[in-house]
Amino acid sequence: ANFVAAIMCISLNRETFKSFPFPAALTTLHYAVAAIAIEFVHVAGGFEKRPVPLTQRHNFYLLVCCWSACNALSNVSLDRNSVGFYQLVKILVTPSLVAFDFVVYGRRTTLLQ
Repeated sequence: ANFVAAIMCISLNRETFKSFPFPAALTTLHYAVAAIAIEFVHVAGGFEKRPVPLTQRHNFYLLVCCWSACNALSNVSLDRNSVGFYQLVKILVTPSLVAFDFVVYGRRTTLLQ
């Protein structure tokens, strides 16, 4: 189900770019809709909010900004490249990070990690 949903989102985004060629704005819209949906789930009792400890806030917000930039840049990549190339680059992220980890830090990754 997750695979099908991912393909549907990619295809829908790609079609959306034909009439709305603003990838970063589309990402902002995605985040706004997700924030509203999460708030509805919270209000309905789906989960309890937990505060971010004061000592971790800087790291937390840095992570949020990096994650948001990553998604915005992914949408720009989808707008500028073919779906096949977009998917290939996404698939190659993990092996690239493993290789980087090995070359720079000498860390070895096992299949269980």
